[in-house]
Amino acid sequence: MLSNGHHPSRRAKTPEPRNRHSRESRGEPRCWPRNSGYLPLELAQTDDIPVHLRRLVALRDQTCQYPGGCDQPAAACEPHHVVHRADGGRTSLAGLKNFCWWHHHVVLHEMGWKLTVYPDGTSQVTSPGGKIIRSHSPPPGNSRPPPR
Repeated sequence: MLSNGHHPSRRAKTPEPRNRHSRESRGEPRCWPRNSGYLPLELAQTDDIPVHLRRLVALRDQTCQYPGGCDQPAAACEPHHVVHRADGGRTSLAGLKNFCWWHHHVVLHEMGWKLTVYPDGTSQVTSPGGKIIRSHSPPPGNSRPPPR
């Protein structure tokens, strides 16, 4: 026993330095304790999209996000990974868009149309034959405006 009445083995330990191989250092999301009250907006690879993320995607998107236009309400839609999970797509609010059953399962998965989402939120789909449907007007080319 020490002179201050404490046992040497009961001293407060200094915190361990962060492991340089931790989940966060590898760019993976932090794991929150189960009962912390926090609902993560990004998850590591998972087979299921949690209810809270489904609700947030529905609230954000409101309708089917097919670039050609679709008026199916969010209640009739389901989240689609913008980048397929097999290709490293994340289950996150930013990595999901709502699509109705037809556009999700038939157009994107069965017919093989490719979805591209841009940082500004606009998107386009490209058919296997090369047809492009945009949610926006095409990007400006190198042409100049006509002279006045």
